[in-house]
Amino acid sequence: MGRFVRRILSPALVAVLLIGALLVQQSGTLLRTALERGLQPLLVPTLRIGAPVEWRLLPQPGLTLRAITLTEADGSTPLVLREAELSLAIDAAARHITIDALDLTGLELTLTKAADHGWNAAGWLAPRDAATSGSGVAVTVGRLHLREASVRVLGPPEDRASGGRPVDGLRLDALEVAIEALQPGVAAPFTLAGEVRIGPPAGLELHLETSGALTIGEAGAAIDALRVDGRGRSEGLEAIVVVLGAERIELGGTDGSASASAIAWQIAAEKDGFGPLRASGTLSRLTGTAQAWRSGPIELSLEAAPATGSLTARLDVDELAGVASQWSASHLSLSARSTAGSPPLELTLAAHARGEGGTDALPWPGALTLEVASATLRTPHPSGSGDALAIEWSGRLQAALASAEVDAVLDGRFDDSRFEARASYRPGTALPVRLDAAVDRLALDRYLPPAQPDGPPPDLTSWRRWPVEAELRIEELKLGELTAQDGRIRLRGGDMPLTVAP
Repeated sequence: MGRFVRRILSPALVAVLLIGALLVQQSGTLLRTALERGLQPLLVPTLRIGAPVEWRLLPQPGLTLRAITLTEADGSTPLVLREAELSLAIDAAARHITIDALDLTGLELTLTKAADHGWNAAGWLAPRDAATSGSGVAVTVGRLHLREASVRVLGPPEDRASGGRPVDGLRLDALEVAIEALQPGVAAPFTLAGEVRIGPPAGLELHLETSGALTIGEAGAAIDALRVDGRGRSEGLEAIVVVLGAERIELGGTDGSASASAIAWQIAAEKDGFGPLRASGTLSRLTGTAQAWRSGPIELSLEAAPATGSLTARLDVDELAGVASQWSASHLSLSARSTAGSPPLELTLAAHARGEGGTDALPWPGALTLEVASATLRTPHPSGSGDALAIEWSGRLQAALASAEVDAVLDGRFDDSRFEARASYRPGTALPVRLDAAVDRLALDRYLPPAQPDGPPPDLTSWRRWPVEAELRIEELKLGELTAQDGRIRLRGGDMPLTVAP
């Protein structure tokens, strides 16, 4: 009997072992299919796990997923993840899974602005069904570590079709992210390091190291004690050092709102011909969404050390507000001083400003309009007397920052003269500066250097080498004992002759 049982059980045992081995062999494929089917209802793009899932029970349950992709309806693959490793703690009775550790390696992410100006990633999560949103298994994540990640940012399709914008060259490479305890309501220390590259015209390359504490709640997330340190270079600037800090940043809300408080930054760099450059600033608060935002008071300062003298500037803005790609500054004041000459060159200005971003992908500056309520420029007197000439003016300045083109309409006075002027700057042309001005009266000899008894008369021919085309109309011109009415002076640089019309 015993022999009979052994003869029956032996083939059965072999069959069980073979079936078990086959199940183990096929379990990775079955798990992959189950995970794809379980996660796909949560996502709009098509999810694929390209390799069988590896699993383990000891010493701690865990999974390893490889070749994960999200594919859009147009066939593009904006997200590729080489490997995800999860260490699990499962409480079946409480229907709760804790991911003690989540290690992600080799993330390649492309963020794109769609034609309707929405980010592609904003539509990746499927709408939640209110009837079933409260059911299912609760999942929490402990430690998160992201290695060897890269992110690329692209503007809307119409921008890329027209040759792209600077933001299309924005890349984050070699990203390393570590979050110690990604638990709801718990402040989790985190670090982030990586390389930031922005294409022309900025040509910026920075290595960044970031730290702070991340708290995730039901209404969103918050970052406390944020600090960012960067080192790199850009077009025309060497040895860039960036330090940025924020007391608190809050992200989330049903409307995608965000806020930041007590932001401060410092930038130091080297530039040929200017020596060390130092810039710093503070921003009390920033609130809003990607489409509409508002700031508190802003302070900016700049120090430079040219070959001769020094340059300092300070900008104060009461409030900065933006809607979509447009922004405005309700009131700003600027003061600048250069000690390159004697007396120093000084500028004070009070104005309102508005601008428009060059692309909606990021608030990259495109156009700027400055409505100058009052301004005073103090410059060394052209007569060489050692005194300062004060020019008071108001008007409008418009600049297309991408092409560096500038147009200005000015109205002002100096000494006893009043003037109106239109000016423009077009880089890349033979005579980039164009000036058309009218003056009510001008005592010209007041602005000429004194004649030397034994020397030649003042040399005015150097004006011909200026890259300027100008026309000056003077209602009353005085030169010594000579008085002329309705005078006109035309100046065309580039070694062209100077003409004076009565």
